[in-house]
Amino acid sequence: MTANERTALTTALTNASRGLNPPPIARLRAAAEHVIKRTQPDQVILFGSAARGEFGEHSDFDFLVLRRAPDRTPPDNAEKWTHPETGDSIDIIFEDPDAAPTNRWLAGTVEAAVFAVGATIYPAGDQVPIPTLRDSGVDPEDAMKEGKYERHKALDMARRCKSNFSNAEDAVKPDNEDWHTGCQRLQECFEKGLKALMIAHGRPFKYTHEIRSLLNDVRGTSVKENPPGLDGFNGADADLKILSRYGTGGGYDAAQGAADPKRLFEKFHPAAAEFAAYVQTRVPGLLDEHARLRRETPSKNRGPAR
Repeated sequence: MTANERTALTTALTNASRGLNPPPIARLRAAAEHVIKRTQPDQVILFGSAARGEFGEHSDFDFLVLRRAPDRTPPDNAEKWTHPETGDSIDIIFEDPDAAPTNRWLAGTVEAAVFAVGATIYPAGDQVPIPTLRDSGVDPEDAMKEGKYERHKALDMARRCKSNFSNAEDAVKPDNEDWHTGCQRLQECFEKGLKALMIAHGRPFKYTHEIRSLLNDVRGTSVKENPPGLDGFNGADADLKILSRYGTGGGYDAAQGAADPKRLFEKFHPAAAEFAAYVQTRVPGLLDEHARLRRETPSKNRGPAR
């Protein structure tokens, strides 16, 4: 990487890392340079906590890498790396540039979340980058057009919420009692259910595993959604932060603190049961209501509903 390219990368990373708690720019640049050097990408997009300015002690760096394999085979979907010098965790999602223009509109997918709120930090010199909504200065909510986001994605996310809850209960049956897996599945239940609600409300969701952040977004919808079972998720709750970390796929580790997974599971299990049941009825109901409103609302292009 030339000096000019490095300067441009530093500027792009500084502009991309907004919010109250951006990551240390030297560590972020080191992670980005490591990704660029190893992947030889067409385009790199920064997303996740680093792009939102919510970088914390246990945060990692999230990048979407667009690259076209020499033999035109689809790239592997995702990898997790550790920076050899800083020790930072780096999550990478790979996307085929030819598929990205379509996949970025598939609600309920990682690609849609990234292209809504991520920021391009590196385009190869001979490539025209595919702009994210943030690159274009477009409010993601204003871009939620009828026909762009698919109904079945919200329903699929709601189904996964229910199946994750069932899997959580299976994990802790007397003949198994795998409390770590149980906690991981409870986290996935909450995460998928909250994202399903956001899609059903016609809003993009953050690419995050933080239950608190997703819940705040759901509660901030136009109808002030307040899912039952989650009423007690108010204020600072260290246990909720620990449960959220199970969403990273790494499970429990010493850095999460001395939390007892059995106690953690038993604390959140009743809320997950009530929440999962709610999502199964609320999401289809919201989708039906929005469909009815679209039919009844006059459009500049189609005239009064008939």
